[in-house]
Amino acid sequence: QASVEELYTTRMLGLSFLQRNQLAEAESAFAKLARLAPDDPLGFTNLGLTYMQAGRYADAEKQLLRARELDPRGTEIGLALARVYALTNRAAQARATLEQLRRDSSANAHVLYALAELDSHSTDPASAQRYRDRLRDVLGVAPANLAVRLELVDASARAGEADSVVHHLEEVRRIPPGPPRQGVAALDGL
Repeated sequence: QASVEELYTTRMLGLSFLQRNQLAEAESAFAKLARLAPDDPLGFTNLGLTYMQAGRYADAEKQLLRARELDPRGTEIGLALARVYALTNRAAQARATLEQLRRDSSANAHVLYALAELDSHSTDPASAQRYRDRLRDVLGVAPANLAVRLELVDASARAGEADSVVHHLEEVRRIPPGPPRQGVAALDGL
């Protein structure tokens, strides 16, 4: 039975290695964490993220599925698993995983954005519309998300939706703390 301090130290060490892209060391730390706490999904999730960062998608999927068995409704686990599916060209599985997460946690901006990302590179009109709709869903949950709002401006401009572009650029002005003076001048020139 591992102490709380040992579990915490092992996890923090693993996260430190992962952030510095020292993947072998991160793998070792998270494998130890999974052994010390086999009923906790965190070690398996972090191990899966390490494998994903290393491009070892089959190993990542195995660990994330184990974590999901322990925590079937875990949003972070589901997001990581959907990312593995997307990276391995299994968009249908990614979408199904994300749709389930959306049903379980309807107000999660990360889930909504991950759904939008699935359609971000598609060129057919239906996918492009779905992409814009999903970005609007994100803004419904996180209206001050400047990056998503600007993505929506870009997508709307490509679709020829001038009213939407103007609306969202006006919203950018309202997001605190506000754009710098040069940005305001550029927005005024539109």
